Amino acid sequence: MGFIFVLINCNNQKKNSRSTESPSSIPKISSDTVNILLTKKENENNEKLLQECSKEFKSFLARFSFDSLSQIEKVKFPLKYSYYEDVISDEITTEFIDKREYIFFDLKKDKDAMKKDTDKFEIEIEKINNYNFLYIRKGFDNGIMETFKFVKEENGWFLTEVIDQST
Repeated sequence: MGFIFVLINCNNQKKNSRSTESPSSIPKISSDTVNILLTKKENENNEKLLQECSKEFKSFLARFSFDSLSQIEKVKFPLKYSYYEDVISDEITTEFIDKREYIFFDLKKDKDAMKKDTDKFEIEIEKINNYNFLYIRKGFDNGIMETFKFVKEENGWFLTEVIDQST
């Protein structure tokens, strides 16, 4: 914004010092140029916010992965849990798990999942936006496919849904 102001200010000074010149010879900033500059600045700010949010989410995820007591406090109950009831069915079954039925998701060993002899999987963390992240387990030569949906609310990150599309 300051950059644009300086250009406009310089144009006004040139206009006053060149009173003999016609208005068409005064350089003008098009609205497209202003929009491009503003969009570039907005994109830079958004990228910084996403990077900060990514760091914050990864820090949260580390605590969530290692501490079962912390984990249960950061789950929105009833937790939506969707899965295939059997390998043949194309229908996804959805249940809602309350706090008493909840089982700790051990995510701390996921980073070594590709070193296992069986049930190998990769991990992806996908940013939907500043307030929604997906933690995805994708099987390697197997049918593992699990997605954990996390949402940021005013008092922190929460697991809101688990989708198990494993076959």
